[in-house]
Amino acid sequence: MKKFWWLIFPILAVVIGVWVYFFPQLELHVNGEELIELDYQQEYIEENAIATVFGFDISDKVVVDGSVNTNVLGEYLVKYEVSFGNVTRSVERKVSVKDLSAPVITPSFEKVVYTLQQEKVDFPYFSANDAYEGDVTTSLTMAKQDMNYIGVHFVPVNASDSSGNIATYLQPLAIYDTFDGVDKSTLPEELETGVYQMKVVNDQLVIRGYAKDVETLSSLYLINEQSKVDVGVQSMSTVQKGYFETKIAFDDLVNGTYQLYYDDQKLYELGAIVDVYRLGRYHIGNKLVSFSYQDGITLTVEDFAYVYDIAIDVGHGGNDVGAVGKSVYERDLNLEVSLYEKKRYEEHGLKVWLIREGRDYPELLGEEDWVELQNVSYTLGWYGAVSKYTYSNHHNSDTIGATSGPEIIVVGTATKDELAVEYRLMEEFKTIYPKITTDWLVFTRSYNTASRTNREDGHLVDERVWYGNMRYPYECFGVIVTTYEGAYINNAHDDKWYVKNDGWKTVSEAKIRAYVEALGKEYIPVK
Repeated sequence: MKKFWWLIFPILAVVIGVWVYFFPQLELHVNGEELIELDYQQEYIEENAIATVFGFDISDKVVVDGSVNTNVLGEYLVKYEVSFGNVTRSVERKVSVKDLSAPVITPSFEKVVYTLQQEKVDFPYFSANDAYEGDVTTSLTMAKQDMNYIGVHFVPVNASDSSGNIATYLQPLAIYDTFDGVDKSTLPEELETGVYQMKVVNDQLVIRGYAKDVETLSSLYLINEQSKVDVGVQSMSTVQKGYFETKIAFDDLVNGTYQLYYDDQKLYELGAIVDVYRLGRYHIGNKLVSFSYQDGITLTVEDFAYVYDIAIDVGHGGNDVGAVGKSVYERDLNLEVSLYEKKRYEEHGLKVWLIREGRDYPELLGEEDWVELQNVSYTLGWYGAVSKYTYSNHHNSDTIGATSGPEIIVVGTATKDELAVEYRLMEEFKTIYPKITTDWLVFTRSYNTASRTNREDGHLVDERVWYGNMRYPYECFGVIVTTYEGAYINNAHDDKWYVKNDGWKTVSEAKIRAYVEALGKEYIPVK
C-alpha cells in the first residue's frame, strides 16, 4: 500500500479541478440600482457589474449586452454575463426612460406688475416649452386674482405636458389703493429679499417671500436672547427659484420677543405697498402674537387672554360728521348710543372698550401717513383682537329720505353660527321697529361691487366686506366686526320715532340683552 501513496496528489488535483470547473464560487452583482428611471435626454452612465470567483475580482471578464437611448422614451434591458469554468452567471438592469421634467415657463419680461384695485391688469406674455414635447404654451393657465387685496400677490401661472408634469411660475402682482403722489417709474421692477405675505391659516402663521440671488433659503429662525428656533422653510416652486414659504405654530413656543432671521441676516417685511394689510396682533392657537416692522420683523408672543368683553367702534368723529339727519349728525348720535350701551354693559359687570368717548379720537394706532379711516380701522382691529365681541355703531341716510329701518352688515366669511347674536337681533328688530322699508336686515356688502347679499337664507357669497371698519380688522387681525345701522336719520318717520322719541334706547336694550346673554350673564332690565 505504501508504494501507491504518491497517487493521492494527482487524484486530489483532479478532484479539485473538477470541483473548480463545475462548481466555482462565482458571483455577479451590478453596480448601482437594478431598476433605474431616467429623464428624457438625461445622460445614462454605465456602471457595469462586479464579478468575483473564490473572492478574486474578475470584473474585466464581464460581458455587457444592451444599450440605452435616452432620446427615445421606453424600457431598456442591459444584461451582464460572466463565465468561469462550466458556470455562467448573468444579471439584468432595467432602465426606464420617461418624461419627468416639467415645462419651463418664460415671461416676456420679468418684473413686478403694479395696478390699482379693480384696474385691468397687464401681465407679461408667457410661453412654455417642454424638453420632450416642445412648445406647450397652449397649456398655460393663470389663477384668478383677488383684486381686492392691497399688497403683493404671487399669482401662479401653470403649464403642463401630456405626461402630467406641471410647472409653476409665480408672477408678482402689487395692488395699490391709489397712485396719487406716486411716480410709477420709480417703483422697483424686481422683488428684493424679504417677506411679501403673512396671514394666519388654521392656527399657523404662513409667511411667503422671495430670496433674491439665492436658489432657496436654507432655513428661517425665530431668534431672541435665550433661544434660536428653526421654523423650517419650504420652496414654493420646484421650478422657479427664490420663492419660499414657512408655517409657524406658536402653541409650544416660549413667550418672549423674537426676530425673524434667514441664515444670519434679519428678514424684512417688504410686501405692504401701502401699510394697511399687515398683521397687527393675532390670536394664533393659544398665543397672542403681536408684530412690529421697525427693524426687521419682530414678533412678541404671549399667552392669549381676552382683555375686553366687547369692543365698540363709534362711527365717524372729529370733522367727519357722517350722515346728516333731520335733527342730528350721525357722528353725535353714534356717540350717544355707544356711551349708553357701554354704561349698561358695565352694569352687568362687563368690560367694554370704546374707540372714542367724545367728538374726537383720543388716540389712533398706525403709521403717520395713514389716512384717518385706516387709523380708525387698525385701532379697532388692535383692540378687537383681545375682545370677545366687536361691533360698530352707525346710522344711515339715503338720497331722498324715503328709506326707513335698521340694517345689520356682517363679514362675508362669517358663518351663521358665528353670527348667532346678529340673527337673533334681526328677528327682534322686526318686532321693535314700527316701520321698516329697507329690503335688507342682515346682509353682506362686497367692497368689490358694493352689491349687497341678503343673509336671511344663510347664503354666503362675498369673501370680504365693503366697509373699512370691518375689512381692515378682519384682514389684519382676524376680527369679525358687525356694523349696526340703527336707522335712516334723514327719514321723517325714523327721525321722530328713533331720534326724538328715544326709540334708539329700545333698540340698544335689545342689543345689550343679546350680547349679555351670549356672554353667559343674566340680563338686568333698565331701571
